Amino acid sequence: LLDVAGHRLVLLDTLTLESDSAHVNASSRALVERLRAEREPRAPRVLFSHVPLRRPPHTDCGPLRQSLEPVPDRRGYQFRDQLQANTTAYVLDAIMPQVVFSGDDHDTCTVAHTLSNGRSAVEHTIGAFGWASGVPIASYALLALQADPLELALQHCFLPYQLGIYKCYAVAFVCSLLVAAACCRRRSEDCCGAEPGLIAALPPRKPQAAGPHCIKRVALVMRDVAAVAVPTYIACILYFYIV
Repeated sequence: LLDVAGHRLVLLDTLTLESDSAHVNASSRALVERLRAEREPRAPRVLFSHVPLRRPPHTDCGPLRQSLEPVPDRRGYQFRDQLQANTTAYVLDAIMPQVVFSGDDHDTCTVAHTLSNGRSAVEHTIGAFGWASGVPIASYALLALQADPLELALQHCFLPYQLGIYKCYAVAFVCSLLVAAACCRRRSEDCCGAEPGLIAALPPRKPQAAGPHCIKRVALVMRDVAAVAVPTYIACILYFYIV
């Protein structure tokens, strides 16, 4: 339990409540019963649960969800996509939270639960911060608590489309290679297309070392590549981070 800005934050290991072992669920049940014993809570309660609470099948998650599918209800060895219905009712009736925050699903979902006293508690499932967690756009949430006046504000924040940035990098790399190849080909054609008489009239040059010539050639190619890559990189930064 944490008391912050006039709110009581309840960090509950809800998954252990579904264990049949008293050794596993003892501490979680003791916390729930302790909160139940407070008939008149001193402050609004904010419940945090890693596993989302149970909701009816095919419940809509709101417009911020990236997936077209609702939160699944799969179960396996030591994992749950949702808590069981009786566990959800037990937690909500005992704690009477103002708002619930959960995770695990890696995608955003907002759903309302009806408490036993008729009041509604909104559950916010927060998306994953890493884009490689099964969602194309990583996200997080900013929670602001205020004591006077007593307020709670939540803002969902989405990071840039990381995979799209990598795609832009790949396209820019291919374009850079094409520009470099075109420039090298143009120089070769200019050299090969010179008139034979003009080439014969040119005075012989002394052989030069290969090192400086190669360095100069590479520098010219790098310049051509940078002419495409740098503006493309700046355009990607402006589009994904500012626009």
